[in-house]
Amino acid sequence: MADAKRGAKEPMSELTFVETWRQRIDSEISSQVRFASEWGSLESDSSRLPETLEEQIEQKRAEIAALRARLGSDAAALSTTTGAMQRPADTTLEKLTPFETELDKKLKTVAGTHTRRGATRGAKPAAKR
Repeated sequence: MADAKRGAKEPMSELTFVETWRQRIDSEISSQVRFASEWGSLESDSSRLPETLEEQIEQKRAEIAALRARLGSDAAALSTTTGAMQRPADTTLEKLTPFETELDKKLKTVAGTHTRRGATRGAKPAAKR
């Protein structure tokens, strides 16, 4: 008889075990759903998910229009900035060119003088006339 009671008890304990796990899972799912619904009610309307395909299309069109507007203003600002940067650089280069030419002349003169002096080093000074 003890075996019969034990046999009847095992399916009951397995059934109880499965039922307990099912209740735990149901409880977890319901708490997650409750949390999600509370969180969703706190979010703004703009961040909610679109419900229909038409809403998704309109949302994407609005995003594309906003990006085009931003890119257009960025491109205009960039071209203005680039133009402003090129003008002073051009005039600066024009001013530097004569300066570089004059500097090159002076360097060549100094180099020539240095070479002539270097040739006379160690040599006896030339006789005075």
